[in-house]
Formats: sequence, structure tokens, C-alpha cells
Amino acid sequence: MYVRFCTILFLLLYATFYFFPDTLDSKALKKIDSLIVGKKFTEAKTYLADIKEGLEDTPINVIFKYYFAKITFYEKDYYSSSFFINDIMNDPFTDMLPLEVRSDIWFLAAKVFYNIELSSKSEELFNRCINSDFKNKNEVYLYLAGINLNKKNGFDRARNYYFRISRKKLDDEGKNIYDSMADNVLWEKIDTS
Repeated sequence: MYVRFCTILFLLLYATFYFFPDTLDSKALKKIDSLIVGKKFTEAKTYLADIKEGLEDTPINVIFKYYFAKITFYEKDYYSSSFFINDIMNDPFTDMLPLEVRSDIWFLAAKVFYNIELSSKSEELFNRCINSDFKNKNEVYLYLAGINLNKKNGFDRARNYYFRISRKKLDDEGKNIYDSMADNVLWEKIDTS
């Protein structure tokens, strides 16, 4: 009964965010996003903690965990971020989220695991993003090319991912990585013996 109630509550809350984007709750999440973009991480955490109060035992808590993971990721505190990510991945309400939201979670989780050098776990999550029609596949392909360049016998796969990337759709940092990766991907090893 409780699980059914929580599921219904979660779906109602999510529907509110999705179908009524100008509600107070949606504005709160947009404010957190703008604080993250502005690198006001302490303020974002405080604001998030304030709106989260009283909702800890509800399905919407998954969204709050995601935002805490996102904040700590951008603070470059990857181990704290991985704590939130693992909590999200083990939360049964995560599976009830729309695919678009789960894809965002997988993408963040993959980047976190990439930064703490869990490449097989990050590769698995990046592949989930590709299979889910994720909105920013170019960045996913860039990460996968980098992961496979560092693997023994991964050159062909790295090349395959690299050639799928549309450079013009990358941000400036992504373009720099793409350009620096070109020397490794476009040329096979030169035998100087």
C-alpha cells in the first residue's frame, strides 16, 4: 500500500514538473541549475537542502540525489558524487523515471565513474545513453573514443566512435579534446624500427 501510494505521489510530482514547467517546484529546479552553471555550489546545496526538507522519504528524493551528485561532480568531488550516484542507482524509484531523465542520470554517472577511473562501469553507462536516444551523443562518443584509446586492442572501436562525432555540436572544451585526439585516432602507430 505504501509503495503504491509513493509511486502515485512520485508520478504526480513528476507530471507537475513535466506538464507544468512554470510551477514553483520546476522553478526551484531551474534555479538550482542556474546556480550550478554560475558555479555557486554552496548556495545551490543550501537551496536544494531547503526545498528537499520534508521530502526525504518520497520518490521525488531521487531527483534531489541527482542534483546533489551533479553539484559535487562540478565541484570535482567525484567520490562524493559517486556516493549519490550509487544511491540513485539502487533506488527502486529510479526505474520509474522517464527515459530522458534516466539517461541524464546515466550520463552523469558515467562521467563520475570515468573520473574515478572505473572505465568499464562508465563505458557500460555511456552505452546505455547511446541506446536510449540520449540528446548529446557527441559527448558520449567523445568519452567512449577516449576510453577505448586507452585500452589494449581498443583502437578500432575508438576510431569508430571518433568518426561518429559531429565536432560542431561539441562545446569548446569538447572541441579541444576532439582536436587533440585526432593525432591518436587518425594515424595508426608508425613503425620507426
